[in-house]
Amino acid sequence: MTAPTSAGEPARRGVATSGLRMAGYAAILTAMAFSQSAGKMVADTKFDLLTGPGKFLASGLRLWDPTAAFGQIQNQAYGYAWPMGPFFLLGDVLHLPPWAIQRSWWALLLCLAFFGVVRLAQRLGLGTPFTQVVAGFAFVLTPRITTLLGGTSIEIWPMALAPWVLLPLVRGSREGSVRRAAAWSALVVACCGGVNAVAVAAVLPLGVVWILTRAHGRRKWPLLGWWTLFTVMATLWWSAPLLFVGRYSVPFLDYIENATITTVPTDLARSLLGQSDWVAYFAGIDYPAGQQLVTTPFLLLDAAVVAGFGLVGIALRSNPHQRFLTWGLLVGLVLVGFGYADDLAGLFAADRKAWLDGPLAALRNLHKFDVVLRVPLVLGLAHALAVLAASARDRASTWSARVLQVAAVLAVVALALPWAQDRLAPRAGPVTVPDYWYEVADYLHDTDDGTVALEVPAATFGVYTWGNVHDDVLQGLADSPWAVRNVIPLAQPGNVAFLDAVGQVIESGHPSETLAPFLAENGVGRLVVRNDLNRLQTGAPDPAYVRSVLIHSPGITLAESFGPTVGAPSYTYSPAGRVRVVEGTGISAETGSVDVYDVDGAAPGTLTPGPQVLLGDPGSGLDQGMARLGPGPRVLAEDAGGDEQGEVLTDGNKRREVNLSAVRNNLSSTMPASQPYRLPGPEHTHRFLEHPERWQTTESWARNVVAATSSTSQAFADAQPPLEVGTHPGAALDGDPATQWKSARHLDPTGQWWQETFAGPTFVDRVKVTMGRNSAPVPALEISTDDGSRTVPAPEPGDARTYAVSATGATFLRITAAGRDLRLPGTFALGEVEVPGVAAQRYLTLPLPDDRFPLNAVSTTRDPDRAACVMIGVTYACDESLVSPGEDGDTLARRFAPAYQSVYKLSATGSLRRTVDASLLLSSGISVTSDAAIWDVASSPVAMGDGDLATTWIADGPDDVVRLELPEAQKLTSLRMQINLGAAAALPSRLLVRAGDRHTIVQVSDDGFARLPGWRTDRLDFVVRDTKTAVRARGGNFVRLPAGISELELNGEPLNDDSVTPRLFPCGTGPQITVAGQLRDTSLKASTRELIRGENVPLRICGQPEVVLSQTATSLLGLPNPLFRFDSATLTHRGPPTGSTALDVRHDGSGAPRAADVPARARDAVLTLPQNINAGWRATLDGERLDPVRMDGWKQGWRVPQGEAGTVRMSYAPAVPFAVLLAVGLVLVLVVLAVAAWPRRRRAHATEAIQPPPLATGRPGIVDGVLVLAVGALLAGWWGVAGIAVAIVVGTVFRRFPGWAWLAGAALLAGSLALVADRLTQQSWAVTWSQAWLLAAVCLTVASLASTWVRRQRTVAWSGRASASMRTKNRTFLKRMIGRS
Repeated sequence: MTAPTSAGEPARRGVATSGLRMAGYAAILTAMAFSQSAGKMVADTKFDLLTGPGKFLASGLRLWDPTAAFGQIQNQAYGYAWPMGPFFLLGDVLHLPPWAIQRSWWALLLCLAFFGVVRLAQRLGLGTPFTQVVAGFAFVLTPRITTLLGGTSIEIWPMALAPWVLLPLVRGSREGSVRRAAAWSALVVACCGGVNAVAVAAVLPLGVVWILTRAHGRRKWPLLGWWTLFTVMATLWWSAPLLFVGRYSVPFLDYIENATITTVPTDLARSLLGQSDWVAYFAGIDYPAGQQLVTTPFLLLDAAVVAGFGLVGIALRSNPHQRFLTWGLLVGLVLVGFGYADDLAGLFAADRKAWLDGPLAALRNLHKFDVVLRVPLVLGLAHALAVLAASARDRASTWSARVLQVAAVLAVVALALPWAQDRLAPRAGPVTVPDYWYEVADYLHDTDDGTVALEVPAATFGVYTWGNVHDDVLQGLADSPWAVRNVIPLAQPGNVAFLDAVGQVIESGHPSETLAPFLAENGVGRLVVRNDLNRLQTGAPDPAYVRSVLIHSPGITLAESFGPTVGAPSYTYSPAGRVRVVEGTGISAETGSVDVYDVDGAAPGTLTPGPQVLLGDPGSGLDQGMARLGPGPRVLAEDAGGDEQGEVLTDGNKRREVNLSAVRNNLSSTMPASQPYRLPGPEHTHRFLEHPERWQTTESWARNVVAATSSTSQAFADAQPPLEVGTHPGAALDGDPATQWKSARHLDPTGQWWQETFAGPTFVDRVKVTMGRNSAPVPALEISTDDGSRTVPAPEPGDARTYAVSATGATFLRITAAGRDLRLPGTFALGEVEVPGVAAQRYLTLPLPDDRFPLNAVSTTRDPDRAACVMIGVTYACDESLVSPGEDGDTLARRFAPAYQSVYKLSATGSLRRTVDASLLLSSGISVTSDAAIWDVASSPVAMGDGDLATTWIADGPDDVVRLELPEAQKLTSLRMQINLGAAAALPSRLLVRAGDRHTIVQVSDDGFARLPGWRTDRLDFVVRDTKTAVRARGGNFVRLPAGISELELNGEPLNDDSVTPRLFPCGTGPQITVAGQLRDTSLKASTRELIRGENVPLRICGQPEVVLSQTATSLLGLPNPLFRFDSATLTHRGPPTGSTALDVRHDGSGAPRAADVPARARDAVLTLPQNINAGWRATLDGERLDPVRMDGWKQGWRVPQGEAGTVRMSYAPAVPFAVLLAVGLVLVLVVLAVAAWPRRRRAHATEAIQPPPLATGRPGIVDGVLVLAVGALLAGWWGVAGIAVAIVVGTVFRRFPGWAWLAGAALLAGSLALVADRLTQQSWAVTWSQAWLLAAVCLTVASLASTWVRRQRTVAWSGRASASMRTKNRTFLKRMIGRS
């Protein structure tokens, strides 16, 4: 091996770094890049750069993007203007395959990273040519690059350029022009791009550390000054627009991540190993290599070995740059671990973590500073391996040194395992984007009328059946307005709440009469249904389920289908035609890959005279209770100016916590006003109000209970999505065993508890506990009160048992899943908890109205359940797995307090309860029941007698007994059965029939006829003993279908004569409602079909519909009866306001609104655009500027005064300053380039003597000691201060001890065992163990540096060879350590 070069000499090359070898390394790195998912485009950074780089770059130069997300500020798209965007644009111009352009970019990144480290090691004189190459590969294979290259390569692009940022500074500190060196370094910083400000900032600390660790000289401060100036100038092209845009953009980062998540893996061990990036632990299919690195023990150990050798090299006193590399390491550890607040954390750790969710939110991804410590570690690796070779003098030491070298090299090579296994790229990359998506984009362009095309269903990221593109595919293709709900909300929070509300309705299974008007009111003219989403990865519902909702919702029409059909018919026949094959549960249909639906009545703008005030949320307009109150838009109370037409009070804005990582089923149940949020982070809801607490609907209790709580719940936001809002603790007190409280599914049921708190001391004699139907089979329950606790055997799931308690003066009752911890799957669930004499009623309390306005209406809507059955063709197909009750169950209970006394008219809607026996609906008077629990009435025994062939009874099991009870005894001679061909059930072929003690087997013919014995009876039971052959197809498997009957005739007569004609259910048969103490009965008129199919029907208030509301707290309680329940109740004082007028809005070439003609107005009005409100938009009428107003919590509006017809002109004011800043930034970059490239002028009499002398390495001193103590405090608190202080003292006293470096490396390996060895990782003290050992490694590194404080200052021209005495000490110590091992 060649010895290291002198620090000030030109780098000498050995064989390992010859030109041919270097070309070979470049070929290897290129091959590595091209071997990952070869031939496939993958979801790296921005998929738009593959589908339309020119369009993407052009749009990036505009501040306002009018086409996406209902109008938005672009998300630093201008940052791609250099260098990533032009690189991909060039590849597109050259007609290279998109995947090849992508891999070429990766190859360039890898080569720059590799050659940068090799060149930097050569310039610093560290290592030999061979060890420099090893260091280069160690840098390329560092876990951070391996993790992120395939998914977000732009984030590690600055990391690849970091050595090149440092190289001109190293040269400038020694020779040549300081100014030109600073300019070249600044240009490299400019080439880092402007996409990720923190990642770019991460390349700067090492340069600062390099300059500050130089001794005083004429070059030092000029170099720092010029570099600072030029760096600011070279980065203003993106930093100035970034700061400017911050004044207008939405703080979306608070909704996609928080400091708790981003800082969890930033302990000392993971930071040193390069595994501090949280995405490797949480991000799923997008970072498979990262997941492999953090979950594979031997790869963790390999990373520890590499880092250990790097730490040794840094701490060796023979290292001529020990001070620089040590400080680079320490600064990197402090930056990466600044927000770490777990075991053995630093001083003010909790405060620092809180700052990252507050004023320092932009910096919360501190793992991006990994490069600050990674470069010193790989340079240390090069030096350590070279020292090992130089220390060998005899055979034993030579072999030992070679073993250690081979171990280090093998560790580096092992880190290439994810590369060898093709795991770098995100999974499931597409070969190409299907042509039909281009056709969709063209269709939307051709039919563009200024309204928005909304993509549904929602998805966290764009993962399709044909590939994973991360970003939505339409993002790079569409040039007309479109929107989608994904996990990164760049729009107004109110817009996200609006999208969630729309998604909830579309995926509810219930056709909606309010959906189309609400979409039209918000400017949605088309729905683009993505039937080709990967349902497993996105959680999207079955396309047939969504299609059923849309085609049965009035005002929504299927316009066009694109691409090959997806899905399957609900049923088919076997090739021989003898066996019926049902697809799954029958909820299946053939649809286009993409279906586009038209929405009636949508307009690109509206004019609303005197809008109403809304006390609700952006999705309140979808509520059933709002259907009679007229269309919007409306002004939220917080935005009201005082001249609106009264207000509407709703229960829409519930205090619900949002699990921001999900895009569906992400809302918790409604919380009490004082209950804190459960998830960490700065945001817990989509905050569309500045003071949300004032306007929220909250949970409250009445009667004998004041609270129901639990350890966890699947209805709480910290449960694993999808959340189930109907499983909150109050569900165990609602008197309905069909609802239940459930503990969080991701936690062990054992130890979970449920509790009710009484209003006062209560005598609890006994308690009846009904287990939830699908509860985990816990062996025992612990029942606790103030008087103590007892453990009792638990009932079986679905069963009930009564226990004696005998507690006097109890203030609470707690039930805990007890017994031996079996780590049971599932959840602990309680259906009902009943205490004699204790009554409970859960209410939702609406906010106080705004007393500036008259209260025009109060709208309340029961939280709807998800439909388990939907219409598929002519079949009402059901799936029990879809059952998910709303949080209200079947009860509508609300409280509110009107600001003024007045008279209101009560109206209501209702529906048939889904879990009850509905035999009373049958006109024959025959009751059809069974012993099986009813999970939906449309699949219950009543379905066989309702006169509707679409509904089907499906047997719960082979012994399910069907019971027919007749009004009077009669002779029974025959049964005739029919089966809907799409039903997931098989027609019976043999029955066991019973009447009293008589029983017989009867055969069923192929047409469903069965002759009975002719018994005279008023009750007939039957059990299906065999069925016609029919199977269910699911996942390639075929399962025989259970028995089922769609329609049953007894003695040739149907059990229900007419299922279509509406029937009158007189007063007293509908549910009762109490408002302000005034009880009202209801009646209804509806057909059996409407009721069984779950349709919402009007309820007529019996007697006077008017109720008097006083200026006091008022309750509204709509309790269900055995058949019916309330869906909504509305109190109206005035009729609906004047409707809105649709406007024709003119747009410019980019799609931004520019003008709208408004008609004459007799009163003030509001012009509303269906785009996100933004402070930059301006509007004028006749030269007068209009006042902006936010509509519905997110839309752009302006108040238009009364007057004659005119034209409102609109403009986006920040667009011009933004363009100016970009231009100025470009000019400044050119200035810096001119300074760097301008040839240096030499005078004839110039000599080398007038050049400023090179800067020597500065000697550690008192300042180093003070700063290193501060580092200890930040890393590990007082333990860190003590450890560093001891290290300074010991290192100074034992300054001749040569083993500090090797001990530091050994401590790093010891601490890493806590991440590798299962027996350690499973211990509660594992993190403390790891943190303590790594702190020791840091302290030993400091001790080595401290041992140089009293030594003579070195000269700048280090010989590159350790002194003879130092070599001897290193060799002796190495022999001793090897001998001991």
